[in-house]
Amino acid sequence: MRWRSWVGSIVVLLGVWPLSARAGNDDELFVGNHAAMVGGAVSAVVRDASAIWYNPAGLGASDRDQVDVSATVYTLRLYRVPKFIESVTGESDDASVAEFVVAPTQIAYVRKLKPGLSLGLGYFVPRASNYVLREQLDAGRSTWQIAAAIAEMQHTGAAAIGFTLSSRVRMGASLVGGYAATTQSVSLFGTAAQMPDSAAASSSSIIGTSSRLTLEPRLGVQLELSDALEVGIAVRGPETQIYASSAATFNNVDADQNAMLAASAMQEPATQGVALRKAGRAGVSLAYRHPQGWIAAEIDVQPALHQQSTGVNRDWLVNARIGLYQALLPTLALGLGLFTDRLAEQKRWDVMSGGGDFYGATLGLELSNEHLLAPSERATSIVFNSVFALRYAYCDGVFGRTRVDANKLPDMPFTSTKGDLFVHEFGLYVGTGMRL
Repeated sequence: MRWRSWVGSIVVLLGVWPLSARAGNDDELFVGNHAAMVGGAVSAVVRDASAIWYNPAGLGASDRDQVDVSATVYTLRLYRVPKFIESVTGESDDASVAEFVVAPTQIAYVRKLKPGLSLGLGYFVPRASNYVLREQLDAGRSTWQIAAAIAEMQHTGAAAIGFTLSSRVRMGASLVGGYAATTQSVSLFGTAAQMPDSAAASSSSIIGTSSRLTLEPRLGVQLELSDALEVGIAVRGPETQIYASSAATFNNVDADQNAMLAASAMQEPATQGVALRKAGRAGVSLAYRHPQGWIAAEIDVQPALHQQSTGVNRDWLVNARIGLYQALLPTLALGLGLFTDRLAEQKRWDVMSGGGDFYGATLGLELSNEHLLAPSERATSIVFNSVFALRYAYCDGVFGRTRVDANKLPDMPFTSTKGDLFVHEFGLYVGTGMRL
């Protein structure tokens, strides 16, 4: 019956590959200067280079060439799972992990071709994770260890066009290509004294990599209902997977006083072709402008998508954002925002898997400085701006706790039970821009 031990281990660990534990969800990082200040509520009012991402219709209102560079986010995330490892005899150990991420969230360029018509190119990083978990439980005569490492980053490139259809109507379209790469590893170890002169142990580990290429079309409209009221509509088409690959290697060792069994397995590189990853999403935003700034609110809806072949299991989802942008001085502006970043995937609590809904707020400052140019130059002036924004988000979700049983050694002693996940996220966004 010993062969069932490592077969069971393979089933457990391959069941968590790829791991679904995440720091955030679809809007994990804000990728524009004004978006970082006001919690992403910019669909109706965006005019800078981040219109490429949020609503390409905003490019139609661009009156200058623009470059947004050096947009970097520094994020600290604190995770806690009570009773992450729990023995059947009652002993337990909490999991506490600190994750620090540095990501270049935006590099974008807008070229004004003529009044009311602009092209945009951008590179964005909307998601990034990189953390290591190590936990140990000493439960009398047994010792248990769990270690995991996850590194993930999503890179996207986009091309967009925006144009003015009339004095109060702007439209735009963009095509976004994405590349996501993930490396994950999990190690489970347990040992226990069974009799005065004997012991048993079990060790299982898996390491895997995956990558994915995607394409997603987007359309946008901005309507000026009056001099003060504006409406933004941003529609993202289905995100289509063009190519995906994954591979994993598994190792297992079981031992007691009678024998030792070692086994390993390697998953052949698996590839997938064209498939849907997301059914799309649509957002509607309403903004009120006044001489010193604006206030905007928006609702974002994402349809459900369930595809067994690609492991996609997303429910209907609604997110909301509200933001305030207020000029304090000609060279200084303040931004405030509230946002939700809810989980679209159905919540799992397998070993090392989980997730939840994030709710947060932003606070930002924008410093602007205009320099006049010589009459012979193409533009009359050049405007530099710098943005510093803080973000806080909180998640109360679910996570897979690990239950251990020394009596099952050297066979598979690990099972998963539902647990709680608490995450505090602190972010600092630093961005610069130039308008000619």
